Amino acid sequence: MERKAISGIMLTLLVVGMINFVASGSIAPSISSGGGSTVDWWPMFRHDLRHTGYSTSEAPNTNQTLWSYTTGSYVHSSPAVADGKVFVGSVDAKVYAFGLIEYAYVVPWEGISFWVAILSNSIIENFNFSQPLKQISFNVTGSPGTSGFCNITIPKSLLGANETHPWQVLLDGNPISYTKVENATHTSIYFTYTHSAQTVKIIGTWVVPEFPSWALALLMLFVLAAGVALSRKRMQSPVEYSSNCQVSDG
Repeated sequence: MERKAISGIMLTLLVVGMINFVASGSIAPSISSGGGSTVDWWPMFRHDLRHTGYSTSEAPNTNQTLWSYTTGSYVHSSPAVADGKVFVGSVDAKVYAFGLIEYAYVVPWEGISFWVAILSNSIIENFNFSQPLKQISFNVTGSPGTSGFCNITIPKSLLGANETHPWQVLLDGNPISYTKVENATHTSIYFTYTHSAQTVKIIGTWVVPEFPSWALALLMLFVLAAGVALSRKRMQSPVEYSSNCQVSDG
């Protein structure tokens, strides 16, 4: 009987250990973010079923409030974070989901569509592209006093700048600092601000021409052909001589 009891206890402990191992390994898997890196989401209270409170994702170095929101009542629970969104329950019997907003704008120009993308925690309105001013402008709004940011990606074939004549980012007409990342085809500009109703202007030094390059080449070819034809016509015109001749004997 003692051996059976000891065997039963050992079997129970083994099963419990296996359950804990499976539970801790099956919750909150790392999810690929598409660029080769992984994100260890926080899908429940204290991260996982064992409530370890541990995540392999890196935390910010500074404690800075990026945004805030007022729910309909008290919030007693800690938030859960998954798939790029923040979920929180409130005593008002609602579950709130917050996430970044990605805006995509198409700029049609001379038969070509240029796509401009903006990732932000602000509300973006009144997007506008001005070819004569070489700029993109839009309005940003958010909860007053909170921190806002924008990351705008612009095709170089639409609007560009260089090291000699760099980009300008204006907030209500005042220059602000920014971070620039670019590749062969696009430029991404990141900047931050304090929320209120403000106007953003992003000014480049090169802009898509009013006429496409092929249209300008065709126009030049037409002008050249017209000039050649006119020259040939002048060379082939007959020379007229006067029939009135006067002879003098000196």
